[in-house]
Amino acid sequence: MSEETVQVPRHRRGLSLQFSIATSFVALLVFICASITWYTYERNSHLVLQFADSFLESATTSTIDNTVYLLEPVSAAVDELAVIGQFHENLLNQPEMLRHLLQVLKSYPHVYSAYIGFDENGRFIQAQRIPDNATTFGPNNSPVAPGSRFVLRTLDRKGTESVDSYRYISDWSVETGAEALRNVAYDPRKRPFYNGAKDSDFSFLSDIYVFASNRKPGITISRAVRDRNNKFIGVVGADITLESMSAFLKRQKIGKHGIAFIVGDKGEVVAFPDAGRSVRQDGLTIALPTIKDLGEPYIDEAFNRRKDGAGDRFSYRSNGTTYMASFQSFPRAFQKQWTIVILVPENDFVGDLKRTTQDIMMISAAVGIIAILAVAYLSRRITRPIRQVIGETKKIRELALDDDIKITSRITEIRELIDAMRAMKTTIHSFSRFVPRGLVQQLLASGKSMELGGQTQRLTIMFSDLASFSRLSERLPARNLMLLISQHFDMVTKIVLRNHGTIDKFIGDSVMAFWGAPLPQVEHASNACRSALLIQRQMDSMNEVFEREGTPALSARIGIHTDTVVVGNIGSSERMSYTAIGDGVNVASRLEGVNKAYGTRICVSEAVFRETGDLFVMRPVDHVAVKGRRGGITVYELMAAADTSEVGATNRQRDLAARTGKAFFAYMDRKWEKALRTYTNAAEAYPEDRVVAQFAERCRELMANPPDANWSGVMEMQEK
Repeated sequence: MSEETVQVPRHRRGLSLQFSIATSFVALLVFICASITWYTYERNSHLVLQFADSFLESATTSTIDNTVYLLEPVSAAVDELAVIGQFHENLLNQPEMLRHLLQVLKSYPHVYSAYIGFDENGRFIQAQRIPDNATTFGPNNSPVAPGSRFVLRTLDRKGTESVDSYRYISDWSVETGAEALRNVAYDPRKRPFYNGAKDSDFSFLSDIYVFASNRKPGITISRAVRDRNNKFIGVVGADITLESMSAFLKRQKIGKHGIAFIVGDKGEVVAFPDAGRSVRQDGLTIALPTIKDLGEPYIDEAFNRRKDGAGDRFSYRSNGTTYMASFQSFPRAFQKQWTIVILVPENDFVGDLKRTTQDIMMISAAVGIIAILAVAYLSRRITRPIRQVIGETKKIRELALDDDIKITSRITEIRELIDAMRAMKTTIHSFSRFVPRGLVQQLLASGKSMELGGQTQRLTIMFSDLASFSRLSERLPARNLMLLISQHFDMVTKIVLRNHGTIDKFIGDSVMAFWGAPLPQVEHASNACRSALLIQRQMDSMNEVFEREGTPALSARIGIHTDTVVVGNIGSSERMSYTAIGDGVNVASRLEGVNKAYGTRICVSEAVFRETGDLFVMRPVDHVAVKGRRGGITVYELMAAADTSEVGATNRQRDLAARTGKAFFAYMDRKWEKALRTYTNAAEAYPEDRVVAQFAERCRELMANPPDANWSGVMEMQEK
């Protein structure tokens, strides 16, 4: 065939992958940029910077609402406790009430403690939250036990004596510690929150004071509890630390640099975002700072302007920056003449510009989504064949080579890649029929070429041979014989590969296989034994079919041995074979031949017996000599698996193995009378078994002609 340049028709050349992807992305990018630029120009040409008066109003309202939200739910919880006491006074003294107080803490994370104080005897029950960073807590300043989250406190008084009990918990039913004090001086009836609530008909918001339990400043929302006859019973309350209020104010986002804080009617700072600047404390004594104490000129200027009559909402300048100020009184429901102050730089707000930015973002997002969908669709169309080729590559690496490659593409480079992949798959598929699949997988994974050489490795080798093959070849035509042998080889190959073995070679009607190479295996001996049992089971099934078809039955003999041999690529630089060589291979081959002498089907060496342990049912057959070796080896018959699988042992097999083992060891101990008895009994139970019959006869001969003292029981292994 002459060499010619094949001309590909223009309509079949397709587009290059690089051109297709580049064109798609450039077109989409131009579309997105043009859309965003046009809208930004059209919208921003009409924007006018507006004063942030409306925003400041909404920010002030929002801050007031959030402050109310901070306090009102706690006030509602306190009111609920007061109502419970009004209609069910006895419930307040129940232990279950501590659970209710604990639930208040869980519902409102900013609440430090919730409690009930009783007027009659000064009894006090309280649920307290342990701060996350606290290392010590309680009246004795004890170390906090791991997992402790809350404290359940009960103060009981009897006359002049009192017991203050603390129970530390991680949850209601999980206690982590406890302690108690006697004759404590604390009396809730003398505290500010108690007397304030007692004299009020509504919820009472206390002034800032120091909590007795943790020595930290805060406020209390409390309410008097009266029964149905308006008799005063006690006070319920909840504490909020000043730290919680400061943290709340700090979380209020008013522009980028705005702040919100609370001042009293005398100009004292009640709560400030920076907790360290809102109160000065000396033990139980506290002092609230004034506006001057904050040391912020822009705050001083705001109060000076308001004092000069600027009103509650105005703009002013301080140190070259324009600020917007808002003053709003605290809700009357809390009976405090407090004022929430908001100060924010004017530059933080650009009204319509923000809305325009949001619109631009929405349009950009919409355009982006459209672009993503379009790119996803186009890229999927373009890259789908590439992904399929990658999938075929993985299949080739895993030697899944049976299916044809059915990939189409209009892109020239991908079509060429598909053709190359199809040719490679066909080549490897053919190559894997001559070389072990594990070796091919190693070559594909490493990317290296095959080289001559081997290494010493412990393997399990199996030889399988058809019995009476010569007579079978005389009875069948050559074509039928070839098909029959091929069917047998196909069955053996599938079972060996399924059990992680490697087919070494076919020798006439024999098969050599091994386990443990090219990929290492921990259970190579057990895999070989299971393969042998499955082969014999499959042979029985095939013979049933052959019998119905009038085809001669096949009988296989198998030998298995575990040993250290040399395995690798052996041959010449032009032609090589992956195989195993060594004395262990010869032993496995001879073990296959031992079956003929004893009428067995699978003979294994003592090494295999030791490797597989109790996984299989085996019986000792004989102690035989191996040519080229000193001493002898014990040969075992592999009868079945010890489990309940399809090749699991029957009761007859287990019984025969036990009888034979007992007799054989008596035989090897020169106790021939005992061995004869056991073999004879076994022969009566299993007359078809040739092993027990042969050894019974051997025992009679030894009893009739006792050997000398050097007798070792070793029999010469027959050549195959």
